[in-house]
Amino acid sequence: MAPDWLSFRRRSSVPGLLVLVENSAPRKVTIALTTGQVVHIVLFQWNSEAAPEAIDRAVQGLRDLKDMIPGILELSCGVNFTDRGKGFTHGLLVRFTDKAALDGYGPHPAHQAVVRQLINPIRADVLAFDYEE
Repeated sequence: MAPDWLSFRRRSSVPGLLVLVENSAPRKVTIALTTGQVVHIVLFQWNSEAAPEAIDRAVQGLRDLKDMIPGILELSCGVNFTDRGKGFTHGLLVRFTDKAALDGYGPHPAHQAVVRQLINPIRADVLAFDYEE
């Protein structure tokens, strides 16, 4: 049986301290420091009318955001090469300095322009997932 973990994040005066306490006996405590960096993952499914050129423009528009928006440490975007994508054919991974940088990314004019002009016209579905390291 998998351990039953309780996570207490940042309950310390040390920023980024992560304490994991296993509920089952004997109790095991793991203490780790987190980076505070945030990872933003987005999967894209395009509509049936999406031309390959329009998809390429959307991907390039996403890649160009790396140098336009503060707080981006890393950005990559690419095509799924497996049969496990459940219809999602492209993915985006962005690593931010912190949650504040992610919060600034969504409404940033450069990001909004890419979404409005390049992604929304050809988008069938999007799945986003964010976590802190």
